[in-house]
Amino acid sequence: LQRQHLNAQRRSVLREEQPPGSLSHASLCELTRQLTWVGPKPGDHLDKREANERLARAIDQLDHGQREVILLRYLEQLSLADTAAVLNITADAVKMRQLRAMRHLREIFEQ
Repeated sequence: LQRQHLNAQRRSVLREEQPPGSLSHASLCELTRQLTWVGPKPGDHLDKREANERLARAIDQLDHGQREVILLRYLEQLSLADTAAVLNITADAVKMRQLRAMRHLREIFEQ
């Protein structure tokens, strides 16, 4: 009976097919992501520009050593060791300058 059932080629999980026009799981996820994505609001570019200007003014208020560390670490994306080598100081000194610079920037933004 089992052999007859398997050879009958009737209902079988192995023969399942997707109905025409249906989407795969990956395609469905991508479509959902695109449909639910909320784009930027009309005033977002102004807010971003204002924030960038504020940050530039704040960085200008840092002393030269702090500004240099921030630019090397975040803009140039150098490691602690590379930043220390460029500035000819120790990695611990870089950490301390970076910490003080970030604290100073936070104080400026809180004003």
